Amino acid sequence: MTLSVMIAWEGCEKSPVSNGNNPAPVPITSDVKWQVIFSDPRAKFGFRPTLAFDSSGTFGFAIGDQQSYFRTTDGGGSWLVIPPDGGGWDLFITSKSVAYRFYPFQRTDDAGKSWHTISTPTTFGTIMPVTENLFYFFAFDTVNGTSHRTTSWKTENGGNSWTQLGTPAGATFGLATADGINLVVSVQGSPVSLLSTLFYSNDGGTTWTKGNIDTTGSGTGYRYYWTQFLSTKTAMCVATWSTPTPQTLVGIFRTTDGGANWNKVYQTALPYTSGGGAVFFLLARSPRLLVQVIINPARSNYFTYNSDDDGLTWTATGNWFGGSQPYSYYTPTFAPPDWRIGISGPWMTQDGGKTWTQKSWYVANAAFLSPYEVIGVRDTVILRGTAR
Repeated sequence: MTLSVMIAWEGCEKSPVSNGNNPAPVPITSDVKWQVIFSDPRAKFGFRPTLAFDSSGTFGFAIGDQQSYFRTTDGGGSWLVIPPDGGGWDLFITSKSVAYRFYPFQRTDDAGKSWHTISTPTTFGTIMPVTENLFYFFAFDTVNGTSHRTTSWKTENGGNSWTQLGTPAGATFGLATADGINLVVSVQGSPVSLLSTLFYSNDGGTTWTKGNIDTTGSGTGYRYYWTQFLSTKTAMCVATWSTPTPQTLVGIFRTTDGGANWNKVYQTALPYTSGGGAVFFLLARSPRLLVQVIINPARSNYFTYNSDDDGLTWTATGNWFGGSQPYSYYTPTFAPPDWRIGISGPWMTQDGGKTWTQKSWYVANAAFLSPYEVIGVRDTVILRGTAR
């Protein structure tokens, strides 16, 4: 199962402090100097390893292939091996001591020393975290050989109890929310239909209403699957449409009223792919967004789009060569609002993903702990990076 974790960004930058005669640290901008801080032959940090920290950059995990699982409680200064225990690899870290992982759904209250299992409404499903206590759980049915989300629950007490939500008729996809009150979901009218529309709820999912979508100049063929909230009421939805021409259209839609009304703010044509492309929000942090559209299963043909104004205007940033690796941005909640530095494999951006420069180094994933320090992983090592 794949999980897209949504994080609310707030706060201000941590200020560097000079320690005695030592100069203040230098922010990372154009290049990184890496130093190996941990090595273990059991580590397998190959393609798309997981690297995640709490908002203070203190408590974190590095997870690779073949059950190579490591944790730190001192900002990467030391790492402990977690023996294979059947735990999930999708993480949601909420503080210096509390984290969730799935599947199965488990919680730790002691920074990963021990985990306890949380009951879910059904044995299998998808979990979407929002806050430390608010989670959504989706069950699936298989229709005509395809898995469709049919039933949804939410918990507001960390899984102690679950409440089943009302859902529109049809298979549902891509539920999104920032506060657990305003929700948007894509609904496919029938199991064999490639078309969908958007429904919204402003009462936490009890009742749903069909949204009003501006499709001027684009027909009615869009599949609205990928939605991301920037605030409690403002959200973006990226949709694709494979036309009979044939070509694939990408449309980006924006709402400022919680999903009741959607305006199309961008549309472009891409090479044809059956069923439309796969969409990923690589960065969704007000006011900056970065979207990737992949139009072939091998993930070698993809296009990126950038916005610096909360999705009002968009710029195509091309088909660059770093897409086989995940983008890694400065993630703690005290990030400066104009932060634009990103890392992806051997590539680095200074402008929020508009342009990229290839470097002499490579990391399989990276996580910025502050503007002055980044942790990276590759092969069998964990590295610490500072400004070069």
